Order: sequence, then C-alpha cells, then structure tokens
Amino acid sequence: MRRNTHIAIEWDNGKQSSVPIEVANLIARGRRYDGKDPFSDDTLEELTCTIDSLVKHVSNRSAGQHIFSTNRGLIRIQDFELARTFFFHNQHLTRAAFRANGLGEIAYVEGSHQQHILFFPPSTKYPVSNLSSIASRKHLAWIFIDQAARKSFFSIYTYFIEAHKNRELGFMFDAPDITGWHLKLLGRLGDDGVFDVYEIDSVRTHLKNRVGNVEFDHPKFKEKAPSDKKSIKQGNGEMPPVDIDPELDMGEVPSMGGRIDKKRQKGFSFNVDNIGTTTLKKDTKKKSKTSVKPAKDEAPEKELSSVGLPESEGTAQEFDPVINQDETYDLEDVPETQKFLVFRQLMNELSREERYPLDELKCCLFPVPTNKSKAIYETKDGLRLRFFIAKFSFKKANIILIEADTDSSTKDKKASTLILGFDAEPERSLFEIVQSFSNKGGSWDTAYIQSRTSHFERCNHLSKMKDGENVSESDYLSEWKKLLKKKLDKLNQDDETV
Repeated sequence: MRRNTHIAIEWDNGKQSSVPIEVANLIARGRRYDGKDPFSDDTLEELTCTIDSLVKHVSNRSAGQHIFSTNRGLIRIQDFELARTFFFHNQHLTRAAFRANGLGEIAYVEGSHQQHILFFPPSTKYPVSNLSSIASRKHLAWIFIDQAARKSFFSIYTYFIEAHKNRELGFMFDAPDITGWHLKLLGRLGDDGVFDVYEIDSVRTHLKNRVGNVEFDHPKFKEKAPSDKKSIKQGNGEMPPVDIDPELDMGEVPSMGGRIDKKRQKGFSFNVDNIGTTTLKKDTKKKSKTSVKPAKDEAPEKELSSVGLPESEGTAQEFDPVINQDETYDLEDVPETQKFLVFRQLMNELSREERYPLDELKCCLFPVPTNKSKAIYETKDGLRLRFFIAKFSFKKANIILIEADTDSSTKDKKASTLILGFDAEPERSLFEIVQSFSNKGGSWDTAYIQSRTSHFERCNHLSKMKDGENVSESDYLSEWKKLLKKKLDKLNQDDETV
C-alpha cells in the first residue's frame, strides 16, 4: 500500500477532506473529533438485533451498502462501516487489506481443525501488544482460519484495484455470511422504514464451524511470568523522559524504529464464538535484562505523532489507533477433562431431578497470574489449572457454582465448591474472583469473594475415606449431590419467599 492511500471525508458543514487509511478505524458517520479522540453522535438511536439474512448488496460508484433482514426489521450498513468493525482493528490489518498478500506479510497458519498455530515470521511488523487480549487473539484467528472471513478480507483488495482502474472513489467489499450474528447498532430509522446504521457498537459472531485451539508463535513474546532477579543486570544509564501524549500532526512522518503512540479506543467489542483456547507460545530462552533508571525532575520534550509507514528521515512518533482492545472479562474455554465430565453429570442430574434451570456449563482456564504466583502452572498436562462453572437461574437470582480441577494439579491441593450470587456486574466479579485464585497460589480468598458477591457459600468436599476404607465413586457422588441439593434447595426456597 502506498503512503498516499487516503479516505475521502465529507463533514457536516459540507467541506471535504481526506485522512490516511491508517486511521480508518476512527472514521464513522456522525462522529466529531477532539484531537485523537472520536465522539459518537449522542442523538443516535440504539438498536440491538440478530441477523436473519442478507437481503441485497448494493454496489455503486459512491459507496457499497449491505441490507440485512433482522429480528428487529431491515437495517442498512455501509460497506466501509462493516469493514471498519470487522477488519480494520489496527493499522497493520488495515494496510494488509489493501495489499495483494497482506495477511501473508503478517503471519501464516498451520494445523488442523483441532489445533492451529499462527506463526509470525521474524520480519513481521505486527506488534505482540496487539495480541494481549483474548478478544484480539480470537479476532485475528477468525480472519486467518475461517475461510469466509479470509475471502471477505481479500475482497477489499479486489474491489480496491478495480476501483483504481476505473478511477472510482467508492469503497466496496463482500461481507461474510453473518446470519445469526448479534449486533449493537447506532443509527436512525430512514423514511423508507429501514434502520440506517451510522456505527456498529459491538459484534458477537455465530460461526457455523468450530475452530479448535489456536497458539500464537510471535518472535517478540515474553510471558510476564515470575521474574528471575538474578538475570537482571543493573545499569547506570538514565532513560530520557518520554512524551506519552504527543500532538497528532498528519503532515509529519513517523520515524523508523521510533516510539509508538498507541491509542486504544474504548467501547467497541468484537466477540468471536466457537473458537477454543487462544494462547501465546512461551519463549523458553532466558535473556538477561538491563534496568534503566528514569531521569529525575526532567519535563519531557513535546513531540508529535503521525500516521503512515515509518521512514528513516521521520521524526514523529507513529500513531497507532486500535479498537477491540478493551479490558474484557471473558473466560477461556478449554477441552473437557475427566473430572469435568463427572461435574457435568452431577449438574445435569440436579437440574433434571430438582427442576433447577441450568443455563450454562463450561470448562475454563484460570487466568494468568498478575503477580509472581506459579501455583496454577503446576499441573500434570502443563496447561494452567482448569475450573468448571455451572450457572443456574432461580426466579429472583442467578446462582453460579465454581469447582477447581485440583485433580489435575501436581500438588495435593483441595478447594471447596463455591456457590455464588451476584447483584451487579456478574461477569467482572466472577473474573476477579478466579483471578484472585490465580494470584493467591491456588486458593480461594474468603474476604475478597464476600466483597464481590451478594451470596457466598462454600461446599466443602467430602472425604474419600470412611472407616479407613476408600469410598466408592458412586457413593461419593451421591453424597456430594445430596450436599449440593440441600444448599440449592435453601436458596430456591429463600428465592421464592422474596
């Protein structure tokens, strides 16, 4: 892609201008801008819908449009807005979309439907920081592995070349089949009765074919595991102060090898279902690090940032706006273990026999510790420790059961089954509770859990020994079920009296 590839914009006052393609993910109808920050039109209506089918794709010289039938009526979305939210999540993907082998310059994929590996060559310019969240990894895996997504992505280049030959300015591409996808939209109802979409606020896919686990092999990834203090060399140098919020100047040129002015836009989310665990491959080579002290009492020199391909003569920081990088509270699903099969059988029996509505059963990985704790890595299969979730819905409350898979630990550990209820932000509170387990060396923190729940109860595991003899598995499960039933019965009765 040449540096002079731009997006033509018409402002609400009728004036026209253009901006480099690298900021494509910031551009949406009705937005206003203050420096590097975009703001949506707060007069737009919100619509949440599920896609039924594509009605038609309108292609013309000015701009393409997709019209979809949904459970809330017809909606009309410009091709650029679809491509922006489906693919233009960072400048590297945006550039790749306008190149013949754009994805090939980023990475290549190997593997089968059960296990894929995404290899980033040493020459890749795709930063490992863009793989920091589960949502961003699943999004990239979807583009590389899902054939419909790859075909749609490549159609951007095909239409771009065709438009260039015909001296046309309109943007067009072929969207993938999004039947069953859930969209949260901002827009207005048109005179023709079709909801005219200005912005797509969030996407949740509905993939027909399951993609297995995906490992990302990036040459610059270093997992933030517990550090070895002996490997750190003390340096005497001082790091010059850095301007962390440089002013954006489109006329400047980014410097080769210079600083990155990364701007994570908040709000938008793209959630891909039917993809297994996404992990970054660990670098097993230990490298010594040199510490550098920050300079004291010095104000940073004001700098500028700009967009486009960095050049050796450039002086500005490289402006890198990214979307779909918000902190999320998604839990990583993993293949079932033998203990999970037992847990699932028990939960299904409770639901069937006691008529408790069972909404969800999942087998997940405990989150990566944010401190130096190593306990959840001490497992028989080398993966992080797993846990199981069962979600029940009573009339007035949703109850979640959590069971840590201590059988897969190499240590002789025990952890109670938790019975939890939440008043607000259940996803965040649940994530913080399992994160605390990872940070606390594989144990539940009672005070921490109580601070984040409306109901908290432990269900201690029964002993597998009785009168000096092993208890049979069937007897053990029967007693465990009775204990859980007693606690859930009480919750259900309390719920009905509210």
